[in-house]
Amino acid sequence: SIKRVEILSAVRRSVPGLPEVDPVELGKLRTLDEITARLGSAKLPERAGTERAGTEHAGTEHAGTEQVGGLVRYAVRMTPSAAPGLALKGLRDGRIVVTDDGRGIAAHVVKRLVAAGADAVVGVAEGAYGVIHLGGLKDVTSVDEAVAVQRDVFATARAVADKCGVFVTVQDTGGDFGVSARERAWLGGVAGLTRTARREWAGAGVKAIDVERGRRTSAAVAQAVVNELLAGGSATDVGLRADGTRLVVEAVVTGQPEARHEITGNDVIVATGGARGVTAEALKELARQHKPKLVLLGRTPQHAEPVHLRGITDEAALKRAVVDHVTKTTGKPPLPAKVNAEVSATLAAREVAKTVADIRQAGSQVRYVAVDARDHVALRRELDTVRQEWGPITGIVHGAGVIADKRIAEKTDDQFDRVFDTKVEGLRGLLAVTENDPIRTLCVFSSISAHVGNPGQCDYAMANEVLNQVAHAQARPGRLVRSIAWGPWEGGMVSPSLADHFHSQGVPLIPIADGARQFVAELTGAGEDVHVVISAGEAGPIDGAEDTTERGEILLSARTHAYLADHDIEGTPVVPIALALEWFSAHGDVVTDVKVLRRIGLDNFTGTGDRITVERTGDALSIGRHYSGRVGTTTSPRQWQEPVTQPVGPDVYDGHLLFHGPMFQVIREVGGISADGAVATVAGAREMGWCGRNWHTDPAAVDGGLQLALLWARQVLGKASLPMGVGECRTHKPGLLDGTTKCVLIARQTWADGATCDIAFVDADGSVRAELIGVELVARPEG
Repeated sequence: SIKRVEILSAVRRSVPGLPEVDPVELGKLRTLDEITARLGSAKLPERAGTERAGTEHAGTEHAGTEQVGGLVRYAVRMTPSAAPGLALKGLRDGRIVVTDDGRGIAAHVVKRLVAAGADAVVGVAEGAYGVIHLGGLKDVTSVDEAVAVQRDVFATARAVADKCGVFVTVQDTGGDFGVSARERAWLGGVAGLTRTARREWAGAGVKAIDVERGRRTSAAVAQAVVNELLAGGSATDVGLRADGTRLVVEAVVTGQPEARHEITGNDVIVATGGARGVTAEALKELARQHKPKLVLLGRTPQHAEPVHLRGITDEAALKRAVVDHVTKTTGKPPLPAKVNAEVSATLAAREVAKTVADIRQAGSQVRYVAVDARDHVALRRELDTVRQEWGPITGIVHGAGVIADKRIAEKTDDQFDRVFDTKVEGLRGLLAVTENDPIRTLCVFSSISAHVGNPGQCDYAMANEVLNQVAHAQARPGRLVRSIAWGPWEGGMVSPSLADHFHSQGVPLIPIADGARQFVAELTGAGEDVHVVISAGEAGPIDGAEDTTERGEILLSARTHAYLADHDIEGTPVVPIALALEWFSAHGDVVTDVKVLRRIGLDNFTGTGDRITVERTGDALSIGRHYSGRVGTTTSPRQWQEPVTQPVGPDVYDGHLLFHGPMFQVIREVGGISADGAVATVAGAREMGWCGRNWHTDPAAVDGGLQLALLWARQVLGKASLPMGVGECRTHKPGLLDGTTKCVLIARQTWADGATCDIAFVDADGSVRAELIGVELVARPEG
């Protein structure tokens, strides 16, 4: 059929000398043998070119981003983003359980999902195909209640981990993931769990929604959530403000912060985790450059080293020394666990002592305090002693952290609590015991795992996302606040075996010296960016997921898309290329290389509907095996001049060339057609009464432009044709137009079986609303 015409046309244009074949005749040829026999008498040239004349391609240039100190710095920001109009994958594939939020929102969510064709109930997640957890919308009055919500979300995720098809968490931390919601920042870890679930559960529809309740009713909040589920696509992190603004999380490459914040020898900075690992190395650099007074907090006890271990540095020799000593003392060898514990404690104590000595040598006064920051009473007592000797606390660095990597399905409550509490309760303790101190500097060591998730680290990602959001809540005039989401370092918790794994995966590690200098730059830089990500390697998008394909679904039925009944071919509603351009344009204002591979017939249009999946992988776009395209780069509209044309008759909808029913009869007037082009006035979707929301283009007007192209092609080819590709779809004014617009078509190239043209949609003020560049028309086999 028409694909044969298109393919043969492309072959003949690439291989000059082939005979022409009438589309009607070609439509009767059923096999490749018949087609090659028909072409076999042709004398072919020795060499054929492969480049198509007259085709315009959009260039793609990626400007290089300068790296500072071998590292890349990103600022995490909330960016307004229109919903793509695609549903989250899997919403209609099985039973969806919506957990109770205590405010009646769950019942409204279920009602709206059921109306949209989903099988949804309020209940308990055990055994469900999918879960929408609304725990983050609960009223919480304390940090303890906020932490309890997050433990419940984790328990729910663990319960469905083996078979989860949809996992959505909903929280209220201001609709912007804690940027503005101070009082609910301690709930922020919910999103960190969801990001990890996305990494661990390949193929599941996963989304974290931060919806600002504000003064809205439960029904209004539920409507906002369901709108995002049905139209928000696969974006993992989406903020919904009470004023209707939709935001997505974005990491933007920046340069080094400008040095504005002063740290001097009069500052007293308390640091958790600062006696060992990468935090210790960072503080040594701070001491070298600015020499503040440093109080290092840690859980490693300091005591005199046993005589039988002194002078031994090799770990294997230390273990032998422990075994010999215990055997001589007790008469029997110790258990391996006891040997490892004693050697680890010895090495840790030595590392602490070396850190203290190095900082002192660098010029800072320093003291080490063996205390657990989660013990608020003991912490307050120790810091009271510091205040008596050195004065009030002016800075906090929270670098403590532990990991216990296990996937969600395998992680125990004890492992979760140890990892989560070290970060969260540690920061809570520091803030509680210094609430009356003049804190000028607050820096928390977060992790890139909180930003993108990391398999096995749901608890670590959750804890660090709490830190990110609490950091925003602690911002004050005159106070520098920084949450640094570090990529992996060459040291610290990155063991040699883990470092080898990162290297094998092509993940560069942050050199110790570079990371330490970056830490100092963050503590002394301008304070506009509270949440930053620091990584090694080339600047580029931060994602980290193995499967980076974005997927969204659309349900097409007589109820949801009634107008498609008027785009009927041989008794079956067919999706027009204008709608494919609309769905692709959700990913960018410029879409290139759009091809019709096969038509989408809606066989269940009058029943339960047909589901279409739109995917994006990198720049590549697809709708199953039906349409393909690519995301292009933004470009300015070109200058358009109307062609000289001749009038045509008023009745263009003849039922054959333009077979469209009333809701697709968008051409209001054809100004004229000639070999050079055509001019018409076309109506938009609003004028035609098309239902829907979240429009990126005006598909009715776009379809009108393509209808005009069919009229033009018949005049220049003498045959009926169909649009089979668009070189570029450029949207300069997103959304629906009001009333009508002028459509200007300029001829590009014609040949026996087809033609190409360019189309512009021009508003009354002369501005270009949209452009279709390189529209490819192919003759219909039936003529």
